[in-house]
Amino acid sequence: MRAFFITPMKHLDDPVPSGDRTIARATEHLLKRAGFEVTRASQCVSFLSAPDASRMDAIEDEANRECERLVANAAKPDLIFTYHCYYKAPDLMGPRLAAHYGVPYVIAEASHAAKRAQGPWARWHEEAERAIRSADLLLATSGHDRAGLLQCRDQSCIADWPPFIDDSLWPEMPRWSHRGSTHFLAVAMMREGDKSESYRILASALSLLERNDWHLTLVGDGPARDSILALFAPFGERVAWRGQIAGLALADAYADADCLVWPAVNEALGMVFLEAALQACPAIAGDEGGVKALVRSGETGLLVSPRDPQAFAAAMDALMAHPTRLEALSEGARKMAEQATLDAAALRLQKALVPFSLML
Repeated sequence: MRAFFITPMKHLDDPVPSGDRTIARATEHLLKRAGFEVTRASQCVSFLSAPDASRMDAIEDEANRECERLVANAAKPDLIFTYHCYYKAPDLMGPRLAAHYGVPYVIAEASHAAKRAQGPWARWHEEAERAIRSADLLLATSGHDRAGLLQCRDQSCIADWPPFIDDSLWPEMPRWSHRGSTHFLAVAMMREGDKSESYRILASALSLLERNDWHLTLVGDGPARDSILALFAPFGERVAWRGQIAGLALADAYADADCLVWPAVNEALGMVFLEAALQACPAIAGDEGGVKALVRSGETGLLVSPRDPQAFAAAMDALMAHPTRLEALSEGARKMAEQATLDAAALRLQKALVPFSLML
C-alpha cells in the first residue's frame, strides 16, 4: 500500500523546531508503522502568517505544478493523507490528487472556522473548506476541532484521533521520585506573541507563590530570549536556563522534573505535555484550545483558568504542599502515555481505514 503524505503547514525537514513539525514527523512514522510505503508528496507548503493575495497566487500556482509533476511521474498511491489543514494553511493538493487517482483522502487535524468566511482570509478559508468537504475521513484530535468540522460535515466521516507520540525516539519511562524541593520545568520556544505571553504569566505566577521550596528550569531559545529571561531574573538562582535541547537531554529534563508548567496561551494542542507524560512528568497548564486532550485535570496534571497567574500559582502551591498527589499524577501521566504510543495509534488508524478496504 502506498500513501502520499502532504503537510501544508510545515515541511517535514523544516530546520525550525516546532510542535507542528514534530507531529508531522510522528505521523509519517505512524503511516509506515501501519503498513504504508510513504511518499512525501511535495515540499510545497501553503502556510501564511498574514493574508497576502500575491503570495496566495504564487503558492496556488506552485501547488498546481506539483500536482502535475506527481501525476506525470509518481506511481499511483492507495491513499492521500494530509496532516493539518486550516485557513492559514489549506491543503491545495490533496483534493485534486485524490480525485485524479480515485483513492481515499484523509485529513488529520483539520479545523474549520466559519468566522473566516468573510474578511481577508476568506479566499483560503474557502480552499480549506473545499478540502474538508472532499475528505473521505477527518481525524479530529480535540473536541474543539470536531465542533468546527461539524459545521460543514456529517459526524459519520469524523473520527476521534487522540494525540500520540513516536515513543521509539524516547528512552523507557522512568519512575517518579521526589527529592525534597519541587522541581518545575517549562519547555517552549522563546518568541514574541503567545509564547512570550505564556512565559509572562508563568513569571507572574512565581511571584505569587506562598511556598519557597521550588526550582524552575527553562528549556527553549529564540528571538525573544533576552526579554523572556529578564522576566525570571528577579528569582535569581531558583530559575535556570538550559537553552534549546533535544533527544536524550530533553528526555532527562522531563524525567528530572516533578512537574511541567506551561500557561499554554492559544495552544492548539501542546505536544510538550505528551512528551513530558512519556517521561512520567505530570503538568499544570492553562485550559485553552486542545490542551485538555493531553492534560486530564486531576489525572495526569492540573488544568487552571486560562491566562490567570493567581490560579496557576495556587495549583503550584497545592502540588508542592502534597508530594503524594504529584506522585499519583505522575502515574496517571505514565498510563496515558502508554496508550499514546506509535503502535497504539497505528492500530487505531488501521481500524479507521477498514471502510476504505485499506486494512493492512
